[in-house]
Amino acid sequence: KQKTAYEIGVRLVGSEMCIRDRFVTGWIDAIMALACMAKCGSDVLVLTLEIKISFLNSARIGEIISTAKVIKNTKSIAFLEGKIENTDGALIATGTCTAKLKHNFYKN
Repeated sequence: KQKTAYEIGVRLVGSEMCIRDRFVTGWIDAIMALACMAKCGSDVLVLTLEIKISFLNSARIGEIISTAKVIKNTKSIAFLEGKIENTDGALIATGTCTAKLKHNFYKN
């Protein structure tokens, strides 16, 4: 399981003072990849094959918390899930991902 906090600043929000969906998608994708690397090894390249994001609430200026875990993995494929919530615990978005794993990618 992986957990990271992000600080949303004014430069990341649109005119409606909410964070753009593409940032939320990127953060969930990144935390799921980190969770996979934590479980499978830091030399594994995690390539997203498919991602699904459900946006449940608006992300606003302030701190958000992202968490992710590996549901199941084989030698070459991983199934991941992640979420982003605010510091009050309100769910902002959830995501699932199927990823291809390339072992020994970062070794020289």
